[in-house]
Amino acid sequence: MNIFEKIKVSEIDSVAIIDNVKGLGRNIKNRFAYAISFCLSGKITYHFDGKDYISDPEHVVFLPQGKSYTITCQESGQFPLINFNCSTDISDCGIVSAKINNSEYCINAFKKLMKNFSFPEKANTVHCLAVFYDILSEVAGDIEKSRNVAVLPAVKYIDEHFGDADLNNAVLADCCRISEVYFRRLFKEIYGIAPHKYLQNLRIKRAKDLLSSTDMSILDISEACGYTSVYHFCRAFKSTVGDTPSNFRRNSSVIFY
Repeated sequence: MNIFEKIKVSEIDSVAIIDNVKGLGRNIKNRFAYAISFCLSGKITYHFDGKDYISDPEHVVFLPQGKSYTITCQESGQFPLINFNCSTDISDCGIVSAKINNSEYCINAFKKLMKNFSFPEKANTVHCLAVFYDILSEVAGDIEKSRNVAVLPAVKYIDEHFGDADLNNAVLADCCRISEVYFRRLFKEIYGIAPHKYLQNLRIKRAKDLLSSTDMSILDISEACGYTSVYHFCRAFKSTVGDTPSNFRRNSSVIFY
């Protein structure tokens, strides 16, 4: 679950568009509320906990309550900002910069929220909260899509090279151009199993197909499926299927002509 799915808004504090000029720097100490910041134009960088977080037309930024950070404007522009309070404490996550695919939808929703918020009697109505939750939902969905897309190169590579005995997490992470640690965590979050387990399941599935539809030797099948020895193949097969490759083949009742 990403941070935008965890947000439970208790009150919208303020809605505004902030003008930033190139070269401008700001120090923010003990931020008074949570915030979501977009970008109509320009570019700024948030410096927090030794890292930089970008705000531009393709990124939305989450700012946690109670944290201190600095802001540097690289390109002059306008930055829509929603300050809000939460019913749960989520400040431990720190600043988050997330890429969004449908920035136009989010900006239009922000303008709608800003228009409604300009009337004090409507400021924190259910309608305003609904619009804000629409924004959060859109951002959360974009993040989930981006996460899925991030590991797709690895999934494709596994499908095409499962027979490579040297295939490992380092190779797959390199396909995705992300660190091996992040790759393993992201893959498991999306698919529910570790990359090596996903690879083993695919290899065993292919081995079952070959055992039941060809007369290839078990040695040849083990090599074709990426195993360095028959022993390792048979052990992995029995662990996954619950039977040996030989028994599985006999029980498949296939006659080869």
